[in-house]
Amino acid sequence: MRITNNMMVTSTIRNINAAASRLNEASERVSTELKISLPSDDPVVATKTIKYRDYVAKIEQYQSNASAADSWMSTTDDALSELYDYVAAVKDDISKACTAEATTSDWADIKEEVMAYLEGIVQVVNADYGGRYIFGGFSVSEAPYELVERMATNISSAAYDTGDFSLAGDLAAGSYTMTVTESGGTYTVTMTDGTNTYTGTTDSSTGTVELKTADGQVMATLTAPAGGLASASFTFDATECVAVKYKGQYLSTVLADTVDAATMQAMYSGNTYVDSGSDQSIKYNLGYGADVTVNTEGQDVVGDSAANLFNTLTKLLLALSADGTTGGATYQSYDTGTDTVTTGTIGTTDELLDDINADIERLTTAQASLGARETYVANVSDRLANDYTNYTTLLSDTIDVDVSEALIEQTTAETVYEAALSVGAKAISKTLVDYTA
Repeated sequence: MRITNNMMVTSTIRNINAAASRLNEASERVSTELKISLPSDDPVVATKTIKYRDYVAKIEQYQSNASAADSWMSTTDDALSELYDYVAAVKDDISKACTAEATTSDWADIKEEVMAYLEGIVQVVNADYGGRYIFGGFSVSEAPYELVERMATNISSAAYDTGDFSLAGDLAAGSYTMTVTESGGTYTVTMTDGTNTYTGTTDSSTGTVELKTADGQVMATLTAPAGGLASASFTFDATECVAVKYKGQYLSTVLADTVDAATMQAMYSGNTYVDSGSDQSIKYNLGYGADVTVNTEGQDVVGDSAANLFNTLTKLLLALSADGTTGGATYQSYDTGTDTVTTGTIGTTDELLDDINADIERLTTAQASLGARETYVANVSDRLANDYTNYTTLLSDTIDVDVSEALIEQTTAETVYEAALSVGAKAISKTLVDYTA
């Protein structure tokens, strides 16, 4: 068969192009460290790569969720441990107060100590994680617990009742006059005891108004009654009490027997927290159809209106005030079920110990439940770490090149390409003109 010059040129160019294409592919694999650049290069590899990348992305999200869940529960665990220390200290104080050697002065010191514990406990149960309160159920944006040391009594206005006031700060017990005036849609509230004056303004006839000193300290909060704020003037008494609110409603239901039943009913009726039994669990998805509850609800830690830590503390404070830790101290208790007020008597110190032991048992049960969930998250995190390693390895095996092999292939492709150019240059440089001389 006769080999023409055109055939040689065509063959040479084809070989050079093939060598150039091989070199280009080898260079791309070295520079990108990927086996393919386009799905069309290898549809099977492309399909597997998409699938494995999706798996890895999901695992990374689940790992992030698990880490956040662990952090939330670690914060809760720290809070519960601190709370346990407080409650254990209260139990020790009960035991110290009932010894035969305890004096009236000792009881006064213990009362001051317990009051400090109470304030510390309220701070602990208002702990937050990343700005979200951990014991408030779904209500994570506002502190769930509030310590109330004053309450309004003997209100002379028919429009307002005890439930419309929240007295705070260092407000002294005594008789106060309050006026509410309106001008141009702005409501101004003024409260005074003849010596001190506190004011607040609002542009809404509903909601609440904070009454502050001249330097901005909040002394009381007035809640608009059902009909809204209206121009009025009335008097009320600020009575000392120790009460705790949960989500704006009273949780503790025990007060001194010096508070009359009518005042307590006005204070508590329709304004007392009762556990509805509805679950307010905040869950994090950990993948594979698994999730975990990261929060611990407050009533599972300190109890609800039926029995709670704050009632125990109030009884203890009243007993210490009456020098009656060995029995005989009386108190008023509000029953949410019957909407009635009854008088109770602390029979013996053992009754307080029984109450605090019940509070400790509730707390330790909450800690045990939290610990089980923390262990579960740790196990899931280990499994996710293994899955992440497996799928990233599969992804790498599927799409990543072996760099050393790719460099060898590139060097080989360069050699072949250079050889093709060299041979081609020699093969197609000769023409008939070269042989006519």
